[in-house]
Amino acid sequence: MNLPKICEALSDQYMEQAMINFASEYLNAYEQILEGRIVFNSREEKLIKNIVKAASNIYTKEFGDNTISDMLFETRGEVMSSMEALTAFTDYFRIHEYLLERVKYQFEDNAEIDNDEEARKILKFIFEPEDNMEVNLRIKEMISELPVRMTSDRFFDLIKDSLTVYKGAEKNSLDSFIYMIKSAAGLHEAGREDLFPDLVLAREEFDAVDYREVSGEDYEYFSGKLTDVSEYIEAKTEFYISIQKLINNIFTYYLVKGYGSNADTVAETVKPCVEAINNSLCDINDYSTLKSVDEEIVSSTFGSLEGRPEKLMTKIAISEGNFESAKEDITAVSSKAYDDIMIASKLMSTSDFVSFDAIDITECSAEMIEAAAAAVIDEIRTAFEGKCKQYRRAMMASVLKELPVFFVSHTEVMNYVRNTLECCKNLGEKTASLNSFWNTYR
Repeated sequence: MNLPKICEALSDQYMEQAMINFASEYLNAYEQILEGRIVFNSREEKLIKNIVKAASNIYTKEFGDNTISDMLFETRGEVMSSMEALTAFTDYFRIHEYLLERVKYQFEDNAEIDNDEEARKILKFIFEPEDNMEVNLRIKEMISELPVRMTSDRFFDLIKDSLTVYKGAEKNSLDSFIYMIKSAAGLHEAGREDLFPDLVLAREEFDAVDYREVSGEDYEYFSGKLTDVSEYIEAKTEFYISIQKLINNIFTYYLVKGYGSNADTVAETVKPCVEAINNSLCDINDYSTLKSVDEEIVSSTFGSLEGRPEKLMTKIAISEGNFESAKEDITAVSSKAYDDIMIASKLMSTSDFVSFDAIDITECSAEMIEAAAAAVIDEIRTAFEGKCKQYRRAMMASVLKELPVFFVSHTEVMNYVRNTLECCKNLGEKTASLNSFWNTYR
């Protein structure tokens, strides 16, 4: 008797929260399109039209709920693939950003550096806070910015050691850490890189750069190129985040409406806002037909919703607790209801790109950790092949920042800083590294 009520309560609350979020995000996205801040190609236009179709169908009921849900699932998959590609490109170009920053000062007159004095200043700054967490953050920043002068074997040993703490932990925690290492090293494949041909061409240009022989003209060209690439990735990322938020909310509505009691009532709450935007959208192909949203309708709609999201959050927290307590019984009665509501809970989380895949909670054994370490180290070794030492050091610096602090005493930190500065004979690189470190905290 109580199980349907538990599902019903949570479904109603998810629907209402999702529709309020959707209306707000929809309005924001439309205004960005209207102002030209969101630009999209024909493939991306289809994603927008799918969302418009799903929103309109709430009221027209032209298509069945399953048809719309399937369409939204596929659309979300396309957005996920696009973001995975953008993330891989971002990781790749971040390495080159680091390298160009290190090259920059080689074309300027740099003052001589007193290694001992700089080391004292850095060490004083690192150990200044009383909070150990802040100290560790400053140590990581130091490691990532100062010239890396470490052997590959030592670097790989540090990766192995960092993974040992996952013995006995859940497999998904280990997988997340491995993902972070690969991301820092720029190892992720761009996957659907065909979606972004401009980035593929830019990557081919950067692949050909030899940072041992970069001229001032090369630096200026590739710095400008990197700025263009960064702006492009930022714009595309903003677009896909906006689209994903819309999909997550409208998808939630369709997933749980069958388990709730007032889907139509919830939809009517924000209908004026959604209709105002739909009626303004006209033909998305032709910017000249786009019309401004009726601000009075939108204002009155959101005015009536003021304060409701906060109240809903409290109700949802209680309902989620009840749902969690009864999950085994709910699954026994209707595994589909449980699965749909659980997916909705993920869609309503703060992680816009959360996966629907089950989390691997297998306990990590020493053998699993050893295999994972060997695999990621092998990937990095392969990535090192054919790369100049500057590129390898950039990869190492990026990865080292993500590893746990490996020093056991103040003396070890002191020796590392001094050795790093003394071993770097390139004044331009050393100047760039120190400036980059101090600029982080200015």
